[in-house]
Amino acid sequence: MRNVALALCCVVVLMSVVVTLFQFPDQNLYVTTCDVGQGDGILIQKGYTQVIIDTGNDAYKLFSCLDQFMPRGDRVVELLVITHPDLDHYGVARSLLDRYQVQTLFTLPYAKDDEEFDAFVAAVRAEESTGMRVLFPEKTPRSFLFSGVALRQLWPRIAPHYAKAKSTHSSNDAEGDDPRFFATTEDVNDQSIVFLLEYGDFSALFTGDLEATGELALVVSDVLIDVDVLKVGHHGSKTSTTESFLHNTRPEIAVISAGRDNTYGHPASETLERLHNYAVAEIVRTDSEGTITIGINKTAYWIE
Repeated sequence: MRNVALALCCVVVLMSVVVTLFQFPDQNLYVTTCDVGQGDGILIQKGYTQVIIDTGNDAYKLFSCLDQFMPRGDRVVELLVITHPDLDHYGVARSLLDRYQVQTLFTLPYAKDDEEFDAFVAAVRAEESTGMRVLFPEKTPRSFLFSGVALRQLWPRIAPHYAKAKSTHSSNDAEGDDPRFFATTEDVNDQSIVFLLEYGDFSALFTGDLEATGELALVVSDVLIDVDVLKVGHHGSKTSTTESFLHNTRPEIAVISAGRDNTYGHPASETLERLHNYAVAEIVRTDSEGTITIGINKTAYWIE
């Protein structure tokens, strides 16, 4: 009898270990804005499919978030989006490429002329040689579909680097010896990759560091819709989230990713006032609330 009890005890322990090691995700969609300090790092997850939009510049913070919300043992990221080449958006990308198997990278062709970005480009080339796809914005906007989720690229609508590559750059301008990346000293915030996510009745807009000029271009192009969730552009800077942009998106929830006590004053009081004036139901901030997760099924959404 003692042997039977011992065997049962071992089975229970083994089952608890299996449950701990292998977390089986439910079928809801989750959008997690990781607290990465002053930067962006967003995980979109459904089942065993993961999309990451930007990485921030704090590896410990990003990986702590991913370890918490990705299924345990899952080391595959189906899509990594780097919205633009600012360090607070791509800084952990090299480490992420080492730690996870990234199937597709989608990014801009612009580069910062510094050693950090050179190292990122080298890491991209190394991963590409082992099978990772690298995509850039084209004249026809891209869409990514998975498990009933649609990610539609709204911006940039036409890749300006084609003309620039032909007319203003020589082979010496190629960054990291990769002719697809061109060093620029210009502010590329308004070229940030913008995605609209749609799942059932739910929609969310991810804007990178888009500012007033880029927002106006989206308004004029007539591609915006009313959304449930807006990832506020440029960490809540006063130069983003204009009245016309809010009028054309009408978000219910505004998510602001900013570092606690950051030196930029993000989010700006002017931006918060505009959000309140447009009756945004909830404004959530990583600098005051930490990591923010929104759960979605096909009929409802909620803040976890």
